Amino acid sequence: MAYTLPTAATLKMVFPAFAAVDDALVDFWITRGARAVDETWFEDDYQMGVMLAACHYMVMAGLGTGAEAQVYAEGMAGFQS
Repeated sequence: MAYTLPTAATLKMVFPAFAAVDDALVDFWITRGARAVDETWFEDDYQMGVMLAACHYMVMAGLGTGAEAQVYAEGMAGFQS
């Protein structure tokens, strides 16, 4: 294992709630997630950390099939900026 980014296919396999999200969009969020996880993390935890960050961002963007993602997609999360 090395410090390499996970692929969209890997993220979708581990987190099937994002299976229907376009690969290019998943890749975008993986790249964003990599900003929160760096090489100070253990090598074995790096890809999972990046995927978890990407999933978090996707849920907040209303992507995926989970209940929380649907709340964000419908604008009912109640957050304002």
